[in-house]
Amino acid sequence: MKQGLDFATRALALCAGAFLLGSAAWAKDESPVLKQSDNWVANFDTESCQLITGFGDGDGKVLIRISRYAPEGSFKLDLMGKPFRNDAAHSKVKIQFGPIGNIREQRTTNGTNSRLPMLMLGFDDFLTRDWQKDVARPPITAEQEAAIRWLDVAMPGKKPLRLEIGSMVRPMKVMRAGMTDLVRSWGYDPEAFEIGGQRPTPQGKVSSWVTTDDYPREMLAKGGQGIVRSRLDVDEMGNVSG
Repeated sequence: MKQGLDFATRALALCAGAFLLGSAAWAKDESPVLKQSDNWVANFDTESCQLITGFGDGDGKVLIRISRYAPEGSFKLDLMGKPFRNDAAHSKVKIQFGPIGNIREQRTTNGTNSRLPMLMLGFDDFLTRDWQKDVARPPITAEQEAAIRWLDVAMPGKKPLRLEIGSMVRPMKVMRAGMTDLVRSWGYDPEAFEIGGQRPTPQGKVSSWVTTDDYPREMLAKGGQGIVRSRLDVDEMGNVSG
């Protein structure tokens, strides 16, 4: 089900001084800057919640898609458009949700979407914070979401590209509402996820769960690659129940 959101995000003058001092953007004045040209659109299906918007116009227009598959802070970011063309299966980019987020080098998976070049990345949150693996990460606050102004992407051999994404308060409010409904549709209490608790830890190597025997032979013969996501229901005893 697609829901059109009757708003276009705008840069809000809510950024506290502490945020402005957090990290400096590296995009130079001569680097391309694209303004947001589309309203945010929310797309909620049976397994994920997505937010999509566009920047610029014409042949140089780019799209971004933020997808969440679980009721937690992490999300998937897809960058689509000709500026993101990369013939390699994987590459690295430097990226920042400025001015509050850290500049972070990220590994991408590259492909196409409706013939548009696409880079796929994963994030713990907009701040791209360094954090200990087994320590609970404080959730990003509404004030921090409001402080976001841009998304900078720097690819090797190309000028950094700045997307003026603006405050993420309203888009993420819609995302959280959609995620609450999605968890409820799975038969779970959304409040239980908010309380948190010990996360299940897989036994053995997750890489052994799926092998080349599970991959379509035609795709394998062509060297085709893809990403498959799975969700496991784990009961109180640690057994997979669905």
